[in-house]
Amino acid sequence: MTLKFFTKHQKSSEPKAKQALNDKQAPTTKTEADEQGALAAPEAETAGTQGSKKKTGKRHPYRWMIKLGKLMVKVGMLLLIGFALWMWVGNIHITHDNNMYPHIKDGDLVVTYKLQPYIIGDAVLYETSSGKHIGRIIAKAGDVVQITEDGFYTINDVMPYENVFYDTRPAEKNGIEFPYTVPEGYMFLMNDMREMTSDSRKTGAVAIDAMCGKVVMIVRHRGV
Repeated sequence: MTLKFFTKHQKSSEPKAKQALNDKQAPTTKTEADEQGALAAPEAETAGTQGSKKKTGKRHPYRWMIKLGKLMVKVGMLLLIGFALWMWVGNIHITHDNNMYPHIKDGDLVVTYKLQPYIIGDAVLYETSSGKHIGRIIAKAGDVVQITEDGFYTINDVMPYENVFYDTRPAEKNGIEFPYTVPEGYMFLMNDMREMTSDSRKTGAVAIDAMCGKVVMIVRHRGV
């Protein structure tokens, strides 16, 4: 009986002891509560500042140089792509003569395209030792070209139809001999203004490898 009473008394006294301990630790006055809050505030502020620093991170001192380097790499890639297109896909050329008048005039800008096969009737840009010129394909490899003194010409003994307003005559000086057989890998070119014989009538057929593409667009410099 005595043991039970002691155990019951001990259990009932434990909550009172805990309550007394909590009362001792808790601030007894408003001033003490304010002091504890003031001490805790800097710690919370410091923790918040450290968290924000970890989130934002420190800026690199040479951040602008990194951005500039990335921009230069992008510009370089665009220039490389443009150069590749210029070399292997097409070309842009400004004419400085009237060899192809009236279809192409002096000062016109022409755009050429390389990824299509050349056929008879195409106006093409080609390169020689004197520079780049434009001519029209008249005959291909194996064809026999004949030009008479009457201002006409035939391809394989057939007179072709074309929209050219000038007589076709052979070059007077340093020209080639007719009939002329176009060699393999070459094409016979003539100017639309046939009075200007600075074409295959004077220098012979033009190698396909020397062609810079067929004319696909003309931008008029003056007039329409």
